[in-house]
Amino acid sequence: MTYDMIIIGGGPAGLAAADEADQKGLNYLWLEQGRFLQNIEDVYPDDKLVLLKGWDPKFDIELQTRFPMRDMSKTDLLSLWRNYVKSTDLSLLENMQIFLITRQETSFIICSADEKCWQADHVVMAAGRISQPNKLGVPGEDLTKVHYNLRRSDQYENQEILVVGGGDTAIEVALKLAEDNRVRLSYRRSKFQAERLHPSNYQLIQQAIVDNKITVHFNSKVKKITKDFVILSPTEESDPGWETQDYYKNEEVFVCIGSQKPALNILQGMVLALNKKGLPEIMDGCCTTSVPNIHVIGDLRVDPVYKRGSIAKSVWEGQMVIREVFS
Repeated sequence: MTYDMIIIGGGPAGLAAADEADQKGLNYLWLEQGRFLQNIEDVYPDDKLVLLKGWDPKFDIELQTRFPMRDMSKTDLLSLWRNYVKSTDLSLLENMQIFLITRQETSFIICSADEKCWQADHVVMAAGRISQPNKLGVPGEDLTKVHYNLRRSDQYENQEILVVGGGDTAIEVALKLAEDNRVRLSYRRSKFQAERLHPSNYQLIQQAIVDNKITVHFNSKVKKITKDFVILSPTEESDPGWETQDYYKNEEVFVCIGSQKPALNILQGMVLALNKKGLPEIMDGCCTTSVPNIHVIGDLRVDPVYKRGSIAKSVWEGQMVIREVFS
C-alpha cells in the first residue's frame, strides 16, 4: 500500500499535519521516534504556562483547530492533546526511529530502525530539536550545577543563579527563578530582539530589569564555570581585544541557547539544499524542499517573515502544508 503522506515527528507540527490529513480523508501515517509530545513533557517546566496565543495576529485569526489552542498549563496541554489524539484515533505510531528514506520512482520508502518499511507519495518532516540542547563548550560545563532545562523551580531558593541566552526560553526561566533567587542573565547581543520574543515575555523582562529583579549582562559570554563562580567576558563583537573577565558568585547555571538541528542524513541518495543556518531551503508555499514532495515544517523550517519559533507557528505550518499540497 502507498500512503498519500507519511508525517515524521510527534510534536505540535506533526499533530496539526496529521489532524488536517485526517479531516481531509487522506491515507496517511504519522510516526514518532519516542512518545507523542515527549519534548514538551521532558523539557518544559512542570509549572510552565504554554503561550499559544499572541505570537502573531495571523496565527490567532487563521488557526482553526479541532484540538484546544489557548494559553494553558503544560499539564493541561499534555492531557488535552493526548486525549484528543486518542479520541479521534489519529494514525500515530510511537517509538518508531526512522533509519532511512529512499526514493523509489515517484514515491518514497521510509524504513524504521527495526526494519519496518512504508511507502508514500509525500513525506512531511516535522521532527523537533528541543531534546538536543546546544552547549557552551567552556571549561566547567560538565559540573552537576549546569542544566539545560528547568523542570521544577521550587527546587531553588535564595541561590545565586546564572541563565544564559536571550530567547523566550531563557527569559521565562530567568523570570521564574527570579521569584525566589538572585538571577543574572548573560546574553551575547547588545539588547533583546523584540521581533523574536513573545510580546509578554519582552515586556516582563524589561520590567524585571527596571525593578532590579534580574541583572542582565548584555554583550557577554561565559568564559568558565567553577564550583563557586562563573566567569563572564565581553563578546568579541562588542569589544575586540578586551580580555577583561568578571567573576560572579554562582550556585546554579541554566543554559538556554537553543537546540541542535534534527539529523537529515536519513535521506539516502538525496541531497537537500541548505540555507545558512544548515536547515533545508524552502522552494514554495507547500514547504517543499529541493527534493520534490519532501516537505519540512516546525523546527526544520526557517520562515523569512515569522522569525519567532513557537508552537502556534508549528501548528499553522502543519495545517498549511496539508492544505496547500492537497488543495
